Amino acid sequence: MDKGGPADDVVIVANFFHEPQDSYVIGFPAAGIWKLRFNSDWQGYSEAFEGHPSADVLAEPGEYDGLPCHAVLAIGPYSVLIFSQ
Repeated sequence: MDKGGPADDVVIVANFFHEPQDSYVIGFPAAGIWKLRFNSDWQGYSEAFEGHPSADVLAEPGEYDGLPCHAVLAIGPYSVLIFSQ
């Protein structure tokens, strides 16, 4: 049910490669700080995970992937990141 209030934008990034992706550029729908809310490679879930470092990102104006902004991030192998603003 839509209550008509403001909604959070969410960006989900998935890495289907067996190698981590560092300095990976993707498009974002808005500029500013995007908080990392979930990292499936976090070792707190299991010591079997690599714990590849991922963090909040700063999206800057400049079209990329058909979106008005872009950011650089790092993502571990076979993992998912969820960002929101």
